[in-house]
Amino acid sequence: PAVAALPRLRMLSFKSCRLRSLGEAPLPPSLQWLILTDNRLTALPESLGTLVRMRKLMLANNRLESLPASIGAMRELELLRLANNRLPSLPPWLLEMSKLTWLAVAGNPCVAPAPARASLEQVRFEDLDLGATLGEGTSSVVRRARLHGATVAVKLYKAPLSSDGRNVDEVRASCAVDHPNVLRWLGFLEEGHGEHEGASGGGGSGWRLLGVLEWAPGFSSLGKPPSMSSITRDTYPPEARWSGPQLLAIARGIALALEHLHASSLSHGDLYAHNILWRDDAAAGGGGGGGGGGGR
Repeated sequence: PAVAALPRLRMLSFKSCRLRSLGEAPLPPSLQWLILTDNRLTALPESLGTLVRMRKLMLANNRLESLPASIGAMRELELLRLANNRLPSLPPWLLEMSKLTWLAVAGNPCVAPAPARASLEQVRFEDLDLGATLGEGTSSVVRRARLHGATVAVKLYKAPLSSDGRNVDEVRASCAVDHPNVLRWLGFLEEGHGEHEGASGGGGSGWRLLGVLEWAPGFSSLGKPPSMSSITRDTYPPEARWSGPQLLAIARGIALALEHLHASSLSHGDLYAHNILWRDDAAAGGGGGGGGGGGR
């Protein structure tokens, strides 16, 4: 009731609160961004569908077995995270949400896990010579490394779960892809068993998950992640400029990468400018992975 009395509230987060139920308490109709990630929810109230201004709904890492049909009334919804739940099927009304652009569903019974490429093998951690940190996000750290004398990039995951679901699902899907417009995974390492109750906590004793990616010198991110005010839209520095031919090359590379993913029954689910790498002399792509402008 206290929250419902805030008529201008745009974002509300109950992440990792061990919630078992939302109840029927009203939420402010002004909400555009609701985070319920990493709880113990088995069901959602039908009243959730009254939040018709919703643009970003985060429901990963719960125990949901179904979704209320009222969510179909959220016609402004652009991003929906459903990964790592217990959904036996996806509701048909999802296909009628015209603004839905980003959808994560891995780790549910209705989604088959992606098989790794037959040529891809697990690497040994002791064979990696880790170097400087190249970047860091909420779920992982990327470092430069050497493997059998070659320069590579290594993505080290911090915990079994992230706001997008189980990190191992991302690794398996990425390892299944082999296309010139997708940053190539050369190997992976999965050790131990992670805890599945908290995205913010580390894995269990001996847990380790990482991916070894090709080294891509000269590439840079096409954009930056969304801000608190843009919600779902990437941000760009004021000086960002691309020529017409550059944009066409980037768009073509992304389209080729997505064509390959879809032919393999894979959906990217997180296609943003900040997940695309590009450089002037490449030929773009969308990364599960990375890309070039060329992009990847």
